[in-house]
Amino acid sequence: MIRRVGVSMALLASLMVGVASPAEARELNPYQLRALYRLYVTATYKAQTGDWAGALKDFQAAANLAPRSAEILLQLARAYYHTSQIKQAERYAHLALEADSSASEAYVILGEIALAAEDAAAADSYFSQRLRWEPNDDQTRLRLGFLREEAGDLEGVVEVLTDFPPQRRGAATAHYHRGLALVRLGRYDEAISAFRTVVNLVPDHTDSYRFLALLEEQQGRDEEALEDWGTVLNLDPNNIQALRHRIDLLLERNRVKKAREDLLRLSRLTAGDSGGVDPDALLYQYAMEEGNYGAAARALLRVARKKNAGETTFLQAALLASRGEGDTEIVIEALEGAYRVSGKEALGHLAAR
Repeated sequence: MIRRVGVSMALLASLMVGVASPAEARELNPYQLRALYRLYVTATYKAQTGDWAGALKDFQAAANLAPRSAEILLQLARAYYHTSQIKQAERYAHLALEADSSASEAYVILGEIALAAEDAAAADSYFSQRLRWEPNDDQTRLRLGFLREEAGDLEGVVEVLTDFPPQRRGAATAHYHRGLALVRLGRYDEAISAFRTVVNLVPDHTDSYRFLALLEEQQGRDEEALEDWGTVLNLDPNNIQALRHRIDLLLERNRVKKAREDLLRLSRLTAGDSGGVDPDALLYQYAMEEGNYGAAARALLRVARKKNAGETTFLQAALLASRGEGDTEIVIEALEGAYRVSGKEALGHLAAR
């Protein structure tokens, strides 16, 4: 039951926007104005509670009293749309705009109709016109961004989402998709800024940290990448991609202890519990698969020393080290190890050289 209400002059004024002339507005007597007001309020309440069929009936009655009211024409378009009467919704949206060009919510209705008809270009045009009138319509801005993303218009995505206010609802989503578009455009510094905005808004946004780490690696900012891969693993301890990338970065910096810890974790995730497997043996295998011969040589040398391996294992480590860059010391240590276990003087002389 709708409570008895008085007539709001401001609302009545808004309902009269779009009438042909002041004289036409004066044709309604006070009783008709009150009836118009009540119909509008009742219809709006029904729409808010999901009774679109009831709302449509009341808006139609209101339109009989004020057939050129832009506001009532707009609400009729909404009611027709929500009752799946698409042709009528489209007609009344256009009528609302003819009555008042600033009735820009009509563009949203027309955009949704165009999308349903798979007319992406028309939908883009309608949503863009809505934003020209209402630049703070965040939902339409997101809608347009997603539409352009699906259409492959990456520059368009960046254009519409760049200035999305961080304090507004949907900001993290907007800047994440802006970041994705910037990555595809090869604008990596801007993409890093976009993803950094996301994690400032949503500190547990794993995907944004993952993109940050990948981009920082690509730019040679390895310490930052290590930190961000660490955050990914804190949020998602079983993330194999993060483990692999962090292992690679640790090996490049010869941080063997941490690399071995990560390799054990990786082994458990990919091949079950590693049990008593030597982490240096895992490190050797992983480095060989990655073509990192220097890291493989260092890992194999540690394995050879721990297991009192024979001459062949030490020589293999020396050969691997010789294929790496800047691993002369490892070559010498491996040759010395081969000399100690074999007693061959030729190896001793070679190590000394």
